[in-house]
Amino acid sequence: LPMLAGVPYTAMEHGTLRELPFQDSFTARLTALAYRKASHVFVTNSDCMDNARLLAGHNATLVNHPYDDRHADGIQGAPELRRELRRRAGADFLMFYPTRHDWVPGTGYADKANDVFIRAFGRLHRDGHRIGVVCCNWGRNVAESKALFAEYDCADRVIWVEPMGVIRLERTMLATEIVVDQFKLGAFGGVTAKALAAGVPVLTHLDPALFNDRMPIPPIVNCQSEDDIYRALSALLLNRDSLRQIAVASKDWVNRYHNVEDLLCLQLRTYAAALQIDLTTPARPSANVSATTASAGR
Repeated sequence: LPMLAGVPYTAMEHGTLRELPFQDSFTARLTALAYRKASHVFVTNSDCMDNARLLAGHNATLVNHPYDDRHADGIQGAPELRRELRRRAGADFLMFYPTRHDWVPGTGYADKANDVFIRAFGRLHRDGHRIGVVCCNWGRNVAESKALFAEYDCADRVIWVEPMGVIRLERTMLATEIVVDQFKLGAFGGVTAKALAAGVPVLTHLDPALFNDRMPIPPIVNCQSEDDIYRALSALLLNRDSLRQIAVASKDWVNRYHNVEDLLCLQLRTYAAALQIDLTTPARPSANVSATTASAGR
């Protein structure tokens, strides 16, 4: 809309630069043009940087996911929820899998590789571990995921819930031992960001090549294949103290490399350059701006 109206604008990538701009459709061409004409493009998914540079050149910056890293600190009710979910799943080790179910080729994006986790979960169940998992009922392949759980005779260990708001999402994360994300893209997504900020261990696949000194790879349980997941979870089930160590390291990593202050500063510098504002000279607050707000702005 700002592009069509001839108004200067910035763009925020949130997964929309993977396939959409390069498809043969009106929406795809309009999306590609909007990114190309943006004065700046903020990219939240590291695997999308090459596509961002293709469309926007040097006007593309990789940024933290725009999320308040302290949001989960005041969440209440996690211990009570943990007891309820463990009872429902008949488990003493609980996982939360809020990621979209899309893994069957030809039926959707097929970009999450949910099946590799489900098969590893099934094997652990057959080994006799009292494990359970909370899954969100969304994605093109929910039916296929349910059928695969049933194939391993562990459907009764799965609690299906509807997609949820952020407070309930964080409470559920805090009520479980580990959060499970995707196993195909190798990119840092919103589920992982929120779990790390909450200080909850994450099981997912991240490609080390997508990280650097500015943002090193976080302390996740990094797996990609069914065997990787099976071995990693088998080890964690035998040494649960290591989960607490990962949780502490996760929160520390967020404080160092994915905090909201760094994100705000990067955005402000970008906007200031576009608006030709000198951030080194404190602006005099207007009459309707409090001193606290003006100080925070500087």
